[in-house]
Amino acid sequence: MSAASSSTAPPAPPKQESSFKLDLKGVREAEMATGDQQLEAGEFITTARATTEEVLTVRGAAKARAQLLCALTPEHLGPSRCKVDWRSGGAMIAVASEKDGGLQLQTYQRNGGKPIESHNLGPGRPIWCEWDSSGSCLAVMQEDVGLYMWDVRSLDELLGKGAPAEQAPSAPMRLCPGITVAASFCMWSRKHQQLAIGTKAGKVIVFNKAEGVMQLHDKKGKHGAAVTCGDWLFDNRLGLASGNRVKISKTLSEKGAKWESHCKFKLSGMMSRVPKKFKDAGAPLLPLPSSNPDPNPDPNPIILTLTLTRARTLALALALASRRARTQTRS
Repeated sequence: MSAASSSTAPPAPPKQESSFKLDLKGVREAEMATGDQQLEAGEFITTARATTEEVLTVRGAAKARAQLLCALTPEHLGPSRCKVDWRSGGAMIAVASEKDGGLQLQTYQRNGGKPIESHNLGPGRPIWCEWDSSGSCLAVMQEDVGLYMWDVRSLDELLGKGAPAEQAPSAPMRLCPGITVAASFCMWSRKHQQLAIGTKAGKVIVFNKAEGVMQLHDKKGKHGAAVTCGDWLFDNRLGLASGNRVKISKTLSEKGAKWESHCKFKLSGMMSRVPKKFKDAGAPLLPLPSSNPDPNPDPNPIILTLTLTRARTLALALALASRRARTQTRS
């Protein structure tokens, strides 16, 4: 008996389940999308979801773990595309979405739940939404309407922890509708409350929030075509592009800023320095009015232009900066 029992192998340990698996519960096979898919604006497809929230790494244990803060679904925001931006500090998030025929501008805490504040800005989809560098003002660009500015109180004030009883709630205000209705690009400065605005006519405007002044740079800063993308540098220089043309300003002062060009050039003359993948992307321009409109127009032509042109512009700006640095070193 003892010999037989000693020859018997110990039971194998139970096999551990893999930390990564697909959750197919509630998904019917007929609804599952397979192969290459081409989506139109506002369409969704059903795919398998991973139940693990760990970030997959090449080897070893996961180095980071994602944490779900909130989930805002089409039920809350509508079926169309939305624009989202975190307030500095990460305690609040702003969402601009098109729902029930109007643009809904809402703010949420980082844990989601009900919106803290919500405003209906009327018909028109959101094109751009961004907080300023201080996190006190939210700007939204609405298609065929223009720009809205919203001075949002701090989270403590909104939750009643520090707001005076007589303080009325703030509301978004339209910014110069006659000018901003033609806006094609907007971006806040990284240092000051200065908003760069480029128009479809190629005009360059800097709105100084603190002074309440719209500064039109019609001579030195103007472009010959619609301004489609740009960026602020950390020293408050502003670079803007229209098609193949790029202009970069000198450092703009916080008050009374005047455009003085640091450099200007065309992408066509520097294509040898642009990576091939950016060349292949092309340089699309904003669509011009046509007497024979397309029956199936692109629903997001401006977004496409911003994406492709921004990539080419940034690549070329880096190449130009490197070239200038080498030239100064030699001299």
